[in-house]
Amino acid sequence: MEWYVLLLISAFIFGVSEIFKKKVLYHEHTLQFMSSYYLMMFVFLLVLLPKVNFHLMPIEWFIIVLKSSLLAIAAYMIFKLLRHYDISEILPLKNLSPVFLLVLGYLILNEHPSAINIAGIVLLIAGTYVLEADHKISDLKEPLKVLSDKKLVFLLTYLIFISFCAVIDKIAVRTIDVYSYYFLQMMFLSTIFLALKSRAKGGLSDIKQAFRKDWPGIIVASLLVVLSDLLYLSAISLPATLIVLAIPIRRLSTFISAFIGGELFHEKGLKMKLIACSIMIAGAWLVVL
Repeated sequence: MEWYVLLLISAFIFGVSEIFKKKVLYHEHTLQFMSSYYLMMFVFLLVLLPKVNFHLMPIEWFIIVLKSSLLAIAAYMIFKLLRHYDISEILPLKNLSPVFLLVLGYLILNEHPSAINIAGIVLLIAGTYVLEADHKISDLKEPLKVLSDKKLVFLLTYLIFISFCAVIDKIAVRTIDVYSYYFLQMMFLSTIFLALKSRAKGGLSDIKQAFRKDWPGIIVASLLVVLSDLLYLSAISLPATLIVLAIPIRRLSTFISAFIGGELFHEKGLKMKLIACSIMIAGAWLVVL
């Protein structure tokens, strides 16, 4: 199967999973959900245990621990945003990550953006600006308020960390098989969030409560993300796949989550948000041309 087909399937599955996450986050606190969510993902991955290679080089263990730590921070930021803001507003903002990947490519790999790439960046920024407008064209001054909003800090932290995670993914799968890399990563992630939850208010008993109240949503979201992530890692493990092209394709998941999720949760200004999302995806494609 072609790498872009794997990524398109991954994007669709991931977009559906975001809707289930938002539904659960209506009832659960961020850390409470993340602890149960990553624990469930790790449980699903136990079927891969016979295929996992634990005899890795020290540098490979370091890469996995580093990726897990960065992803833990990035995931907390995006789940925090997802809990407090509209799904059709927050998830399309993830389309800005190709901009950060371009910067990393320039600094680390000495890659130089073309005029088309720069045009893509402009479209991404324009789409983000429209997305932040309050539902209609006459409110285009509204996005300036984000500069004094903590949402900006959460978003930038997520975008920077998740971009580093994508680069690490591409480096890691060159020498570590996909199953081992993903299993060990989820093992560390679930451990991190269980440890954090054990010291937070409510402790581990909150996880039992989360499963008691929202077990269908947690299980479905976890299973969908496991499937999506394995398809994504399988795609980027192919030598011909460029990470700066893979990520924008996977970001097509925002169409699914913004449209279906926006309709499902009866969010306001959905038409404006979908227009913004379309502009941003067009920009993401230009970024990687």
